[in-house]
Amino acid sequence: MTAQDWLRVRVGAFRFALEAEAVRDVFTIRDITPTPRAPREVMGVLNLRGRIVTVICARRVLGLEDVPDCDGGRAVSFEIDGDLYGLRVDAADDVTVIDPATVLSPPASADRWAGVVHGLVRVDGDLVLLARPRAFVFPPAQGAVSEAPAP
Repeated sequence: MTAQDWLRVRVGAFRFALEAEAVRDVFTIRDITPTPRAPREVMGVLNLRGRIVTVICARRVLGLEDVPDCDGGRAVSFEIDGDLYGLRVDAADDVTVIDPATVLSPPASADRWAGVVHGLVRVDGDLVLLARPRAFVFPPAQGAVSEAPAP
C-alpha cells in the first residue's frame, strides 16, 4: 500500500487522524439548530453552502467531557450514503502523510473505542489514533474515558 494523506484533529487531550480523502471541508460552526429527540451525540443541524449538515459531537461519541457551547467550534465534514455530517472537534491541525507500514494496532486500553479507532501511529512525536469517520456517526456502544492522553 502507498502512503496516504490524513487530517489530524484534536478531541480533548487526544489526537486523531481522518483519511483526508473522506473529508469534504473543515469549517467553523455557526447558527446550529438543535434537533429535538435526537441522540445525545447529535448537536443539531446547520446550513453549509445550501446543504443541511448534521453536526455530531466527537467528545460525546467518545465519552469525554462535553463542550458547553458549539458556536464558533470547528467541524470536519464528510458524506455518508448521500448525507452530509459535520464532526465537531476541538481543533483541526494539518494534513500529514502516513505510511501504512508505520501503523500499529491500537493498544488494549483503546478497546472502548474499537469501533472508531483502527490504528495508531507516531507523528512528530505525538501518538495519533486513526479513526473511522463513519463510526462517529454510527458509534458502537462504548464506555467513558478519562481526559488523560495515551502514553
